[in-house]
Amino acid sequence: MANAIDVEIRGDRKIGIRFDKFPNDLRKELLKTIDGLIHQLWGRILAREPHKSGDLRSATKVQLFNDPKKVTGRVAIVDKKQQKKAGALEYGSASSDFEVKGHFQKLDHIFQNKLKAPTLVFVQAHDRLGGLAEYMFLRGSSRAMKEETIEELREAVGETIAKGDS
Repeated sequence: MANAIDVEIRGDRKIGIRFDKFPNDLRKELLKTIDGLIHQLWGRILAREPHKSGDLRSATKVQLFNDPKKVTGRVAIVDKKQQKKAGALEYGSASSDFEVKGHFQKLDHIFQNKLKAPTLVFVQAHDRLGGLAEYMFLRGSSRAMKEETIEELREAVGETIAKGDS
């Protein structure tokens, strides 16, 4: 019975508990606790998440699963295109410099001064620095909550067991 309940933090955005036979009171308490924790994690991720257009932020969702043998909550990027963007931002990319070929581009301003009419200009071929530095808005948020998460889950289990003993 000692190994029947096991706290599990897997990956960077998943918090859960596995169990074989689980009393309903404990399941309800853990659902409530994990729901609160995963929403707290979601808030931390959104606070750190880059938000230039808002597309990534709108694709970042909370998911809570109440399966027969486990209760799990996670923060997920639900759009495939945004998953790729999030991966590049989270882990960075090790791409090296690359060449940009010469090309024509429409120019409608010079610095902050708007031109009366757009002008077609030729941009010379040049090298561009590739790669992104890792940003860790997902992993960093998860790591910051790890100890607190374990403690809250243990408290939820302990309080429910104490209620059952009285």
